[in-house]
Amino acid sequence: MNINAYSTVRDEIPGPYSIQRGVDDPELAGHLDGFTGYVWDRGGQEMTPSMFGLIRHIGETQRQYVFEREDLRGLEEWAEQTNSVFLLPDGTVVNRQGEDIITGGTVPYHPAARERASRVRATITQDTGVSLPVHYPPVRSEFEAVVREPREVAQRFISLVAVSEVAGFFSTGSEPPLEAIRGVLPGAFATLSPMEQRFIELLDSGVTPHDTSPAGDEARYLAAQLGWKIIAAQMLAHALGIVELPDGEIRVDTSSLVPWVAETGEAAILEQATALIGLPELCDKYEFVHSMRWIAVDEQVNPERPATIDEPTASTLLEWHRALAWLFHPHADWDDVDLST
Repeated sequence: MNINAYSTVRDEIPGPYSIQRGVDDPELAGHLDGFTGYVWDRGGQEMTPSMFGLIRHIGETQRQYVFEREDLRGLEEWAEQTNSVFLLPDGTVVNRQGEDIITGGTVPYHPAARERASRVRATITQDTGVSLPVHYPPVRSEFEAVVREPREVAQRFISLVAVSEVAGFFSTGSEPPLEAIRGVLPGAFATLSPMEQRFIELLDSGVTPHDTSPAGDEARYLAAQLGWKIIAAQMLAHALGIVELPDGEIRVDTSSLVPWVAETGEAAILEQATALIGLPELCDKYEFVHSMRWIAVDEQVNPERPATIDEPTASTLLEWHRALAWLFHPHADWDDVDLST
């Protein structure tokens, strides 16, 4: 009888399995999609906290293992190391304790992720007086996370700096020095997201800040959105080791980024982008931002409660969340990253 294990840990962990495969197997993605559909149907298509966590686990599975055995006895330690859920021969999906997750059992998280969440959230509670729900999932640990390559991060950083600078001029009613910025950062405009590309196309077509046409309205709307992306660029700069964002602090001073990029130059920035900061440090930052974003969103949907996060800070957290979600999900498009809390 076969028992399937679905692990969120990147590396293969030795165990008494007969077969294993990772995300480099082109058929695994389709199998996981089918598994997601299976658990959704088995759970009556009801989005409970356990179902949400299980679907998230399947979506972030890095390896599938197959065991030829009848039960999980003796696999408890291995299951914790691999952070696995199990599909049993009778069709139930269980954690290492044998609890049926679909009917409300606990979704497992890696010990390092649980420790990080406990530590970071304790500090947040101490500083804000707000406690997060116990079922709110932690971000993936350094043993699970897969992040983008440094050069891709550097290119996105440069593009964000360029577009946000153009948008800033446009939003204040000034004619953006588009050609001058193109001259300094030519590659920045080759890797734009669809939203960014549309904004630049409108400007190239002759739309000005004071244009009263529908195209002018669209450009002003896009400029208002894109002007904030300098804050997302700040977080990517932190990931690249260009700027430091101290733990537990939310800093929004981005004034040094544009002159630094202009002075350093596109070629030098890309050449120097050989590594990101340590993955444990990145996971710490992601846990902090993800947790603070939950508080910000909760306060927005419950305005009758006293607020601890003002609107500018909430906007900063949103852009930091966008940058980190993109960084930690290499297959997500910039305009479509998951910002749910």
